[in-house]
Amino acid sequence: MYKLQRWLETSNGNMPFHGSADLAEVQLQRWISYVKHRYRYGNLPEECIAQLRQMPHMASVVDGWRRDRSSYWADEWREIQLRILSWMKLNEGRLPSRMTKDRAERNLGKDLKGMVSRYIRGLLAPEQSDMLMSLMPECVRLSDKDKAHSAFDCQLAYLRQFVSRMGRLPKQSSRPDENKSQPEENKLARWLSKVVLACRKGSLPAASVYELRLVEGMPERIAQWDSSARLVPETGKAISAFDRHLIDLRGFVLRMGRLPKQSWRPDENKSESEENKLAIWLAREVLACRKGSLPAASVHELRLVEGMPERLDQWDTLVHPLPETVRATDKDKLYSAFDRHLATLRQYVSHMERLPKQQTSDSKENKLAIWLAQSVASAYRKGSLPAASVHELSLIEGMPERIAGWDASVQKTAASRALQAT
Repeated sequence: MYKLQRWLETSNGNMPFHGSADLAEVQLQRWISYVKHRYRYGNLPEECIAQLRQMPHMASVVDGWRRDRSSYWADEWREIQLRILSWMKLNEGRLPSRMTKDRAERNLGKDLKGMVSRYIRGLLAPEQSDMLMSLMPECVRLSDKDKAHSAFDCQLAYLRQFVSRMGRLPKQSSRPDENKSQPEENKLARWLSKVVLACRKGSLPAASVYELRLVEGMPERIAQWDSSARLVPETGKAISAFDRHLIDLRGFVLRMGRLPKQSWRPDENKSESEENKLAIWLAREVLACRKGSLPAASVHELRLVEGMPERLDQWDTLVHPLPETVRATDKDKLYSAFDRHLATLRQYVSHMERLPKQQTSDSKENKLAIWLAQSVASAYRKGSLPAASVHELSLIEGMPERIAGWDASVQKTAASRALQAT
């Protein structure tokens, strides 16, 4: 307080500026913002307010704080309620939404959300709460012990409103441009993902599950959660990494209608990082499934994801067990080397529709081309590459021609050696 009073006395009533080069002025402006925030939410003691009003030029500043939009909602809510009621009569009783291109409707939706937010914090007078209940029957009056669940009730009301307007459940987009154009739908989808975890862990109250089932499309979604959920210990610990990735995989497939793909272009890796993470995790599950180390329950859950039965069947047809004389540790080393590069090669050819080249600026493509041209080709020419590995390579587009070239090279070398021997 003393620093502010001294500043006002020496600055001719000019308030501190947050963009000033003076660090003391910036700190003083931040403190004023903190006091302003506490004042607006009714957390500033009366003696502090009285001291502020006694300072030069601060009485008008404090009055300006009272004219803040949050106070405007509290003082003039009757006018806003009448505007919303008239809008609802013209739109078949539908509440205004913030997820629309109509500016008037969007502003009314923001006003309504502001009132709901103030209701959750207990900042509405009883008559104002009654006005809000007349507009949103879903937001029943809550006692103090139930106010922790009021956020769920409000999100549930927005979910009902979205489904009634769009005819579907919200989807979370993985594209940044869609995230900007549909922020409210993405927020609802993220909230629904959190509800998924609570439902799977058994921490979601039965009353909340019942309310969710009343929303169109949610009974089928909840049935999907129940059929695919793995039991979580009653200790309340977080679910396993496999379950978290599986939830993300289901959400991605529901949004995009396909399985995730790993991008080979650096710019795409930045903009589609979540898809790349899922694709990398799925590639690891490929190795675990091929080695037989993936539990049967996990394989069953993967089969419940759209598109995964075909992918799993493809993995099974490519599995060729190693001889029993090879030790288990050697098996793991062989699988983690050749099979890992083979899976990467399949992804690359599927994405680029050609085999990798050594003469490129892409380091990943260069390493893959070197592995194919040196390690694999050398082993094939020496006859040390297993027939099962040759068969897997031949299933990749472009590889039969490459293998034919290796055969021609072997025959040419054998002919030249025979000629030299004679």
